[in-house]
Amino acid sequence: MWIEHKAKDGEKFQDLLKKYKTKDPNSVLKNPKNKPVLAVLKKNGPLKKGMVIWFPDPKAKVYVIKDTKGKPVVLTEKQYREHMKNVHKTMDAVLARQQRKLDDAVYRHEAQAKINADQWFVSSIVGAFSSVKEPKALRGKATAVFNGFAGAVKGRKYAQFKKLAVASEEILTRYQNEVSKWVGGLISTAEGSVTVLKGVRDSAIFVESIAIVSVAAPASLAAGVLIGAGTNAGVNLVADGADALGRGIAGAKQRSLGELGQRLLVNSVTGAAGAAIAGVLVKTVAGPLGKALLNNKFLSDKVASLASKTVANKVFEAEAKNAATKMAQNLAKKGISIPADSLLQFLKLGPARNEILVSAMGKLFTRIGTKGFMKHIGAGSAVNEFIETWIKQNPKKLQGKDKNKIAELAIKDLLKSEKADQVYEAVLKENIPGLQKELAADMEAYVEKAVKDGKLKAD
Repeated sequence: MWIEHKAKDGEKFQDLLKKYKTKDPNSVLKNPKNKPVLAVLKKNGPLKKGMVIWFPDPKAKVYVIKDTKGKPVVLTEKQYREHMKNVHKTMDAVLARQQRKLDDAVYRHEAQAKINADQWFVSSIVGAFSSVKEPKALRGKATAVFNGFAGAVKGRKYAQFKKLAVASEEILTRYQNEVSKWVGGLISTAEGSVTVLKGVRDSAIFVESIAIVSVAAPASLAAGVLIGAGTNAGVNLVADGADALGRGIAGAKQRSLGELGQRLLVNSVTGAAGAAIAGVLVKTVAGPLGKALLNNKFLSDKVASLASKTVANKVFEAEAKNAATKMAQNLAKKGISIPADSLLQFLKLGPARNEILVSAMGKLFTRIGTKGFMKHIGAGSAVNEFIETWIKQNPKKLQGKDKNKIAELAIKDLLKSEKADQVYEAVLKENIPGLQKELAADMEAYVEKAVKDGKLKAD
């Protein structure tokens, strides 16, 4: 940009200004490199041989841009090319980050829509818990604004960059937040405020500055621009802008649609929404479950395992003592002498105990019927606890619109769990007098048959 001139004897400053086509002598006088000869130049006296004076190169091409503070910056052609390379890199980086933002929001939106279609039963209940609607219209608007911004970036429309970058960032953030609200159980869970990131502001101003570019020979530039703006400022401007932007554009690896769908569904069935889904399922489950619990084969299997449980044992022990004493007296009246202790031991040992307990509990549960079980299949019950956990662990089984089919799957899994035993135990605790009555009748019948068959003989 500057040419070094070694003076010959007798040359004058004014003659050299004409030679180098420099219209503004201040551009030479204010150059720090000319300080050693400044006094001589100002007097326009004859120069001595070998004196060095620096003049703007009239054939050179320089570029003047404005930095982020509006101050002019002078760049050589090489520096300008590097500057433009970084400008375009920055523009593309802002576009890429916003593209990821849009893609992420659309991805989550589509994943939830797919889940809602597959899990219609779940989504219909969750949807009743919020006034937040699916942001379909906002998606279309966000996509349109982003496409306009993308067109400006690809077309290198520098003057439009800042305005469109900010507008796109704002609406993409709004769309992303609305998707988050809708997805997160449709309860307000916005992931961030609707603001424009500092990186976008900085980079937008940085890129916008190149819209004010003048290309000229140094001879035509005012001294204040040529001397006051250092060429290094252009490099610093690019570095600062790229660094500020670079910290804000890191993107995380995308989840697969399946992974995201699983996560979204689990999130959507927690809290109030999950309790509501469980409540609907429990009501649907109640009747069929009550019948299933009274199914002859299932009931016999369960009663056999319940015979060893604490509740049944305690009732049996107490009733066996009473029955042994009473039956000993009744047998004595018939001339059969069997001590109460012997009868008690007979009832408590071997097959008698299990056979009597199974028979008595089976009769009790059958007599109580479905209505008796329904009281223990509802809010706060073991069944309700099971359903709340089940809907979180079995998202695939919640697919479809038919809640009865979903209930069938839940019942099938519930009957395999310990929760079924807890329902039986709860019914037993509430009907101990009834169990005592059934046990007394069965114990008496069992002893009478044993005496008749000779399995139990008088002393």
